[in-house]
Amino acid sequence: MTVSDLIHLEEQYGAHNYTRLDVVVERAEGVWVYDVRGRRYLDCLAAYSAVNQGHCHPRIRQALVDQASRVTLTSRAFRNDQAAAALPEAARADRLRHCAADELRRRGVETALKMARKWGTRIKGIPPTAHRSSRARTTSTGARFSIVSFSTRPYRDGSAVHAGLTVIPTASPASSMAASRPTPARSSSSRCRGKPESSMPPEG
Repeated sequence: MTVSDLIHLEEQYGAHNYTRLDVVVERAEGVWVYDVRGRRYLDCLAAYSAVNQGHCHPRIRQALVDQASRVTLTSRAFRNDQAAAALPEAARADRLRHCAADELRRRGVETALKMARKWGTRIKGIPPTAHRSSRARTTSTGARFSIVSFSTRPYRDGSAVHAGLTVIPTASPASSMAASRPTPARSSSSRCRGKPESSMPPEG
């Protein structure tokens, strides 16, 4: 099939939930990706940092093969030996008491929002209908319905944006607390990523 055929099939049968470049990738190695016509591209996106180490890294590829030979995937309803061993190091690295292993930052944001809302209701006594949230300006948190509201880049017609969210200056905890009064329960910011709406916070 031609490039046009492949793009047409995806446009016809795929969900239109993401705007894609018309580059049909067939294979990749290191920092290079190749399309179905054999053209080579320098991959500056790196899957939004997921493959900063490069495509098909031999050590990572071997680790994937080794793990898939033992266990393909465990449901979140079970525990596994790999997560238990990795969590202490991850918690210490980010100076956290608790952390959750997941492949998507979106689920991490969702989990944080749920925890903050539960804390706000049970501990601080905020009525469920009075919760307010603040988000740092120029942040990107992903494209799930609940947290797309936490990205300051306009989302199509804006229909997915939830009410009760306040935008604050980047990296300003004091502004975060002031903006969400009188019922602050949570605030959100995101690490810098290769996204159009992301920017470097001020020093300090």
